[in-house]
Amino acid sequence: KRVDMPKGNGIFTPLTASDMRTKYFDNVAFSQTISMEKAEKVLALIERIEEVDNVNKIIKLLVA
Repeated sequence: KRVDMPKGNGIFTPLTASDMRTKYFDNVAFSQTISMEKAEKVLALIERIEEVDNVNKIIKLLVA
């Protein structure tokens, strides 16, 4: 099978929000760097980044 534009290729075949969440959690599980609990907190903060008063809250969760 030939695929000229793989899914997730910029504006032509963007990932859905659900696809991005799945990819994010798959990468977290693969890396085994932070817990899923921390990953969920990070994603919740990123999804409302405009309201986050200090990005250090995110950074602290990402440190293993």
